[in-house]
Amino acid sequence: MYLRVWLRRTTESILSDEACEVASGGWWIDQSVACIDGAQLSSEVGRGMSDVQKRNRSISTSSMATQIAQELRRRIIGGTYVAGVKLRQEQIADELGVSRSPLREALRQLEAEGLVVITDQKGATVASIDLADASELFEMRLLLEPHLLNLAVPRMGQDTFEQLDRLILEMETRPLSDWADLNLEFHLLLYRPANRPATIAVIERIHQRIGQYLRLQITVTDGRELAKREHAEIIDACRQGQSERAKMLLTLHIHNAAQNLAK
Repeated sequence: MYLRVWLRRTTESILSDEACEVASGGWWIDQSVACIDGAQLSSEVGRGMSDVQKRNRSISTSSMATQIAQELRRRIIGGTYVAGVKLRQEQIADELGVSRSPLREALRQLEAEGLVVITDQKGATVASIDLADASELFEMRLLLEPHLLNLAVPRMGQDTFEQLDRLILEMETRPLSDWADLNLEFHLLLYRPANRPATIAVIERIHQRIGQYLRLQITVTDGRELAKREHAEIIDACRQGQSERAKMLLTLHIHNAAQNLAK
């Protein structure tokens, strides 16, 4: 009896009134108390906190995995990791200063995007994509992107054009390894005023799949100047509110990229 009273008073001194009501009902009992009156009690102390901590830990791990995936994606698209290269998890974890758990989750994200292949025998390797797959992805771009641009042009404001102009300059001056990321940012910025987030998400995934090939195309064909000119023409048509002309120029731009890749 005295032990029960002591437990109740001690608990009331460290918990809020609301939590005390739960504690007085026998839910929040310190794990150090094994039994009272010969009856074994369940060790429940901290169970609610443990659930919260687990959720927070899961969120933290997920956030870390997203950041790791972003860095690995940049390296793959930028050519640091070329197709077929084995991604050695221990080495990458050391380089990034992260544990293996969020790294494995990041690799699974990249596998879902088609950038990485994971097998029991070889572990994680950078995925290859053949010309047939690339051709299909460009076909999807031709179906989706001109349509979105046609919807977006009437809704574009000065802020959009200023950002597009800035990106053209960055694509000219930044290292070639950054080109594919900047190109993706440019195209997504063109389409965002259309307010079609689901379609834009599909386009983003397509660009991530073909990013390493766009970079290769720019390198081999010295196509940075051509891309700059075509981008500038598209912006000019958008700035003048010429939706159909902008749509036609974008279609030609994507078609040229596909043709150059096939050469």
